[in-house]
Amino acid sequence: MLGTEQERWLFERLADSGATWNVLAQQIYLAALDVDPGAGESYNTDKWDAYPVARERLTRFLHEQQVRNPVVLAGDVHAAMVNDVTLSYENAPVVATEFLGSSVTTGKDNNDIFEAARAGNPEMLFYNGRQRGYLTCEVTPSTFRGDLWFADDVTDRQSAVRLQASYAVVDGVRGGQPA
Repeated sequence: MLGTEQERWLFERLADSGATWNVLAQQIYLAALDVDPGAGESYNTDKWDAYPVARERLTRFLHEQQVRNPVVLAGDVHAAMVNDVTLSYENAPVVATEFLGSSVTTGKDNNDIFEAARAGNPEMLFYNGRQRGYLTCEVTPSTFRGDLWFADDVTDRQSAVRLQASYAVVDGVRGGQPA
């Protein structure tokens, strides 16, 4: 996903960072999500899962370098998710938490593949692919909180918008928790 120079630049900045929160804002989700609800495994080849070696370099770096409070912001799924990003694919340590905001302007998509895969992906903390909305984040020295808001009807400018879920990462603790 990253060229050699981009990856080197990112790893140097993360290694030298004195920030409380190290936010990786990017277009697609980083979490490894098995989209095959059966015994086999299948990964979305339109996301980081199509680049397992690059994904593992990044997650291993976050883990081994103990980068302080990595949080990933992503999208491009037309669904809202909160995922714990793990070192590798199965029963691995959490290295970051990822927040994906839904798209506000698209019509309803068929995200049945993710809905069916939820049970087999314990790192998928929250999922909503049926409603449209957005993500807001509140960042304090002790907490990074993501709030997932959804409109009752995105075609109606007067539609109510409702908070459906909130997750937080606490300074120094890996993994998202309901807030």
